[in-house]
Amino acid sequence: MMIGIGLFGMSNFFYQPAWTSWNNYDTTRGFYEEPKNTIETVFVGASTIVNGITPTELYRDYGVCSYNLGTEAQPMLASYYWVLEAERMHKKSLKTVVLDTSMIRRTPNAAAFQKALDGMKFSSSKVQAVKDYSDNLQDEITYLFPVLEYHSRWDSLDITDFLKKDYKVKLSTRGYNFDSGSVIDNFSPEEIAVSDYYTDESAGESNLDKESLYYLKKLIDFCNQKELKLVLIKTPAIGVWSMSDHNAIEKIANQYQLNFIDFNYEPYIDEMQYNEATDNIDWTHLNYYGARKLTNWMGAYLTSECGNADNRNNTKYRYMQKELKNYETNITQIMELKESSDVTGYLQNALKDADNVILLTVKDDAAIALQDTQRDYLREIGLKKLASIELQDSYIGIIDSEGVAFEKIDRVADHSELQVETDNSMDDLNLDKIKKDKKEEKAATELTYHYEINNKTNVILKSGGYQFGNLSSCNINGQEYSVNTRGINIVVYNT
Repeated sequence: MMIGIGLFGMSNFFYQPAWTSWNNYDTTRGFYEEPKNTIETVFVGASTIVNGITPTELYRDYGVCSYNLGTEAQPMLASYYWVLEAERMHKKSLKTVVLDTSMIRRTPNAAAFQKALDGMKFSSSKVQAVKDYSDNLQDEITYLFPVLEYHSRWDSLDITDFLKKDYKVKLSTRGYNFDSGSVIDNFSPEEIAVSDYYTDESAGESNLDKESLYYLKKLIDFCNQKELKLVLIKTPAIGVWSMSDHNAIEKIANQYQLNFIDFNYEPYIDEMQYNEATDNIDWTHLNYYGARKLTNWMGAYLTSECGNADNRNNTKYRYMQKELKNYETNITQIMELKESSDVTGYLQNALKDADNVILLTVKDDAAIALQDTQRDYLREIGLKKLASIELQDSYIGIIDSEGVAFEKIDRVADHSELQVETDNSMDDLNLDKIKKDKKEEKAATELTYHYEINNKTNVILKSGGYQFGNLSSCNINGQEYSVNTRGINIVVYNT
């Protein structure tokens, strides 16, 4: 019997899919690793809020300890029960609940319920949520035990299902889903929506989903009972959010004396300095730039209007420093590197983290466009050979935590005897000899260097100037990372 119970428990774990889109898997599991009675604000709702609020920056800039409990197409039923779960785990600290209102307009499909609730631990909240969602006792039991719900997956299980046991949850994002894409890069200017800016009461009201309204009312009652401040918001989505949608939610907010902040209209759209072309991935979801703006606005609001405290000097929240460091490494530094416009700025940002190993190779030519001020900076940080690079030279350089670990240059002038003679005669041409000469030329001048990071990560670097290989390669443990384009190719590896 003990063996049977053990196998049943293991099957529940391995059969349940890992919903990784919109951070669903990390969000729910990471939530339970948070110290109890530390979270002051929870954000709930669909992927719009998942992409819209980054709690780690909220803590960094305002000291507010919050968590984003949004999931993909999160039903209002799930939003309600996640708030109950948050209050159960953080009874002494929770002050504010922020709900994105996108999903009040409809009830999503079954997969959205499963993605939202599968990660919730067995508790009174989950049992009641499953009971509300199910039509009968058999369904309740099925939803509570994943092996019964997902038993048909037995022939499609693969290695990823078994690697879950060693999976380390990404704690530093605290439920936020990072994306740096933008509308302006993916759509034509004619497709970009323009806000109406001002609301129009005469536009009427949209029909809202009855089941969603039922759980919204339960959420309102629960927050009143527990003395939690409930704030309704709508993240910017001016292409898919109508005036009638706004009017319908505003009517409910007025009826129950709730704050409703709609970032699709004045004054909030300008206070946030929102621009769909640069701040959205698509018509619905904010990118990192938009999330940073919305998070900043919410930080000021939560501290001034909702009683959230600045906990940055509170020893109880010392654990947040580790999460913040990981966040800076995984997101902020990535954005700084992405936004760098030249080699100097890129290297300055890459050198901020001592855990970064910087791998440089040259393809074609890196000298002709390199400015004197850039050469001076390269010389300053120890890349003396790169600072002196000449037309079509090959080059490999490595910087680790100790400084410049390796640097080598291969001069075109040093191989002049191997260059093909400028003889335009067409007499006595031999294809085999031509191929042999080219092969010898490449082998003689293409730079190659083998490097090992922390005695476990194998790196093979290759560089060839235009005449001698014309390539850049950075192979790390068998995978190619160099973009292999003309100039200095840089790969940053964080240990």
